[in-house]
Amino acid sequence: MSREPELEALFDRWNQVWLEDRYDLIPTCLAPVYTRHGSMIQSEFTVTYTAEEYGRKVVAQRERTRLHFVIHDRAFVGDRAWFRHTLIWTDPDTGQTVTRPAIQVYRVEDGRMAETWVAYQGDGSAWPEFGHA
Repeated sequence: MSREPELEALFDRWNQVWLEDRYDLIPTCLAPVYTRHGSMIQSEFTVTYTAEEYGRKVVAQRERTRLHFVIHDRAFVGDRAWFRHTLIWTDPDTGQTVTRPAIQVYRVEDGRMAETWVAYQGDGSAWPEFGHA
């Protein structure tokens, strides 16, 4: 049986967290341990959080910058979800809107996000079909 409907429902909830401040949904989205791997220009990271720690981080980020995601493409296969998206936020110091394109892959375990890999482009860049920010 395909897990695609389960994954779509999970990421629809996660999108509600980021777009509608539905912080009550965070525990239904994150595994008890959530690991993030990433790279950005000349920088790589791996950080592991408890669901509660990462939930607090999401809330703080949203309240500080109004960060949200515009999803351009997504695909679901097995226990993986792929996204091509653009992060958009307001710089709290300047009030300017900032964009950062990224590719992100999630591993889902027991219906919740357990691990992710993300590669960011530079601030202010854009996917070619959307022009320069």
